[in-house]
Amino acid sequence: MADEDQIEREWNEQGEYAEMYSTEEAYDILASLPKQVGIASDISDALGCSTLTARNKLQELRFERKVEKRDTGGRTVLWYIPDEDDKESADANETADTDMALKRLSREIDGPITLADGTVYENGDKHSVEQPDTS
Repeated sequence: MADEDQIEREWNEQGEYAEMYSTEEAYDILASLPKQVGIASDISDALGCSTLTARNKLQELRFERKVEKRDTGGRTVLWYIPDEDDKESADANETADTDMALKRLSREIDGPITLADGTVYENGDKHSVEQPDTS
């Protein structure tokens, strides 16, 4: 017997519950907030869903690199839409972190790591594969 307060959910073609709240809706709500910054309860209140569902949608958006989060040191997490400078900075930080990790790993394994683009990490250094002279 179904609880009267329980929402009747639809099923999709795969026999799973259909998504009730989209990431696009969560994004649009965050975009409408002052300075495009909010917390999960802002999203949950506007969507009419649980805070957990709102957090999951925000995490999906973060995975898609459409939003970022900032821990405040307490229990509150601020979610925001990064501007282009923030995105470029995040990309540069990610590249630098990857570069540093590969340099460290090449030192630890005491051997070369060659990437598909021809970049070689060896003994903590980064260089390109020397192409043989075909002239």
